Formats: sequence, C-alpha cells, structure tokens
Amino acid sequence: MRSYGIRHPIDRAPVPPDTVGTVVISSAAAVVAQDWPDDAHIVTFGSTMGFFLNSESTSVNIPSTNQSGATGSSDINEYVDHGLTRQILGDSTGYSITAPTSGVITLSFWSKF
Repeated sequence: MRSYGIRHPIDRAPVPPDTVGTVVISSAAAVVAQDWPDDAHIVTFGSTMGFFLNSESTSVNIPSTNQSGATGSSDINEYVDHGLTRQILGDSTGYSITAPTSGVITLSFWSKF
C-alpha cells in the first residue's frame, strides 16, 4: 500500500486516489447502490449535505424518528455529516447511499497496493 498513513504512518504523504466517483441523489430519499471498485481498500465520502450510508449492503434507508434505524440484513445505517473516511470491509461487496434532500456526493478510493 502507498503512503496514505496506514502502511507508512510516519510519511503521511498524501497521494491521489486511484478512483474518484460521484453519486447524484436526484430526489429526496432516492437510493444509489453500487459495488466497490476492484481492489478498493480506503474510501472517503465528501458532500456539502448530510447523507445516510450503508457500507455493507444495498438496504440503506432514512429513519423516520432518529439517525440510527436498522436496515435490511446488515443492520448498519449510518448518518454522515458532510464527510467520512473508512476502510472497506473485506466481506462487503457494495454500498448504498441516500439523503433527505437531493445533492452530490464525491467518493475517492485508494487501492490496497
């Protein structure tokens, strides 16, 4: 892995992502579900709006009473306030995103090697 701060924590030299993608939420509560890119290991999400993420399945939803509702099979439904950096779990094949309003979310991926 290159110096993203994981393998060489002393370097901390920023490197450009291997893949950059954009998710467009076209209307409130629209769900976008996609597979992770091949060899993706680290992902950052960036947006000017808050959104909900399920990093393990396609069953994200917007909870009606709070920000921690259970979703589908994995029970992981997380509110992201504008940005997030995560390591992609080895058993996860895809993710899903939704938001209470329309907007754009940028995703940057770094590969393992």
